[in-house]
Amino acid sequence: MPRRAERKAPRTRRWVWVGAWLACIALVALAYLLGRRAAQQPPSPPPPALTALQDLLGPLEGPSAEIRVADAAAAAAFVDELRQAARRDGVPVAGESRGPSRIRVRLDLPGGPYPVVVRWARPPAEAPRLAVVIDDMGRNLERARAFLDLPIPVTPSVLPYLKHSADVARLATARGRVVLLHLPMEPRGYPRRADPGPHALMVGLPEAEVRARVRQALESVPGVRGVNNHMGSRFTEQSEPLAWVMDELASRGLFFLDSLTTARSVAFEAARRAGVPALRRDVFIDNERTSEAIGRQLERAVARALRTGRAVAIGHPYPVTLKTLRAWAPRFGEAGVRVVPLEALLP
Repeated sequence: MPRRAERKAPRTRRWVWVGAWLACIALVALAYLLGRRAAQQPPSPPPPALTALQDLLGPLEGPSAEIRVADAAAAAAFVDELRQAARRDGVPVAGESRGPSRIRVRLDLPGGPYPVVVRWARPPAEAPRLAVVIDDMGRNLERARAFLDLPIPVTPSVLPYLKHSADVARLATARGRVVLLHLPMEPRGYPRRADPGPHALMVGLPEAEVRARVRQALESVPGVRGVNNHMGSRFTEQSEPLAWVMDELASRGLFFLDSLTTARSVAFEAARRAGVPALRRDVFIDNERTSEAIGRQLERAVARALRTGRAVAIGHPYPVTLKTLRAWAPRFGEAGVRVVPLEALLP
């Protein structure tokens, strides 16, 4: 028995050596295959060239960039260019904030956040101006009082024939505010989808009746200095009856604000032809009744004022609009915009 065990030992060692050699060969083959696969994979794409941004800002060096321009309008225009360049380069833009003499945005570059600050210098007296008109006043005296108590001079636009129409107008006049008549006019879809209220100006009425309804509405709201249309997406597309309306306003020295309830409105042009000072609405702030949506619309109004020097925003006496305007009151000045009565924007 011992002699047989001695004969098996060399054979066992031989198989151990064979197994070791086969393992080495397998490892070498695996390494070779992995090397070939890595060589065949496409190289990682190079970082974006950022050509458009560098053309606008120069080399994107340092932790941030600061640009100086002449005034607020030039700053807003530069930020618009910056956004376009970032879009071409595929770079997200976020974190926009505005101060009395600067706009700050953040470029999310591949290497990390890159703030860009655009600064300007201008005398405070030349601050861009924004008028905030609150339509549909006259239903609730206390709500009107709350809007008139805001630390910004909102301009009330009062509907005729409501319970508190005259009271709201007198209260606003006593506070030194410009009062508008919110003149009802026929909308598209009447009477199925919208009703402008009693004694509205309707397409097809004879001239004498249109003029009589304008005079009646003016008499129901004391102290009116100007007029804007309530609804009117159909009526404000009609040149002839608008000419009768503007003639009545011209004879009383009133101005007109086109609420632009339709893109095809010709009311502004009709007012100018009649010699009536006229303005157009730029932004509706509360078509969507949430603080977030109203805040976004106020940002649009501020941007418009910074870009052009003036803007007109229209809202309504909703509680959420009141709350949002109260929160925003100090932010207008911080953004470099002065809230003024609507009349101050007249040419």
